[in-house]
Amino acid sequence: MIANDTERAVVARQVDQLKADRDALAREGAPDTLATRVEVAGIEKMIARLQEEIDAYERRNQRAATCDGVAEGRSKTGLSTPSR
Repeated sequence: MIANDTERAVVARQVDQLKADRDALAREGAPDTLATRVEVAGIEKMIARLQEEIDAYERRNQRAATCDGVAEGRSKTGLSTPSR
């Protein structure tokens, strides 16, 4: 689980590196063997897992920002923010 923006940046760099590694396999003209396909599938699975972590972190931040905005509205006006 990503805890802060610094960790998010590290994970994003890992995703970029994995994508580069995956693309390098295709560019190098590696023979289309079972081993190559398994390696590419493993890289894609890691990319997907890390991207899910990034997405979850961003959703948590969006919810926190929304909750903070609602809390600020209440504290400044003394009234609750109307819901739509």
